Amino acid sequence: MPPIPGMDKVKPLTSDNIWEIRKLPKRLVVLGGGPIGCELTQAFAQFGSEVTQVEMGRGY
Repeated sequence: MPPIPGMDKVKPLTSDNIWEIRKLPKRLVVLGGGPIGCELTQAFAQFGSEVTQVEMGRGY
């Protein structure tokens, strides 16, 4: 998990447990721009969720 303040107070969905949900989220934030993050973003957008994908900058 990324070090985001307050993350310890919620139960975030991960690529391991997101497929257990039974209700399509209206909005979703996907953290990560790698292959899994891109696949989740595309899948939930196709399902009808409004998806925002966030990738950590490299600081070049």
